[in-house]
Amino acid sequence: MAEWALVFFTVLSQMAAGAFVTLWFLDRFTGKIENRLGFFAAQGIVAAMGLALLASLGHLGHPLESYRALA
Repeated sequence: MAEWALVFFTVLSQMAAGAFVTLWFLDRFTGKIENRLGFFAAQGIVAAMGLALLASLGHLGHPLESYRALA
């Protein structure tokens, strides 16, 4: 499972980064992003990054003791 954790972390974190840049670009240069839509998109970006960070804990030597890496 250690290898899959890296795959999930990489895909989800890059998806979140790309979505953030795209949202910023659209808001900055078109100005057509409403506050409600922007807030909803930002929540999705934060959720994807949170899942990516959780997935990264699976790559540790002892995944069940991953709480120590967060301390």
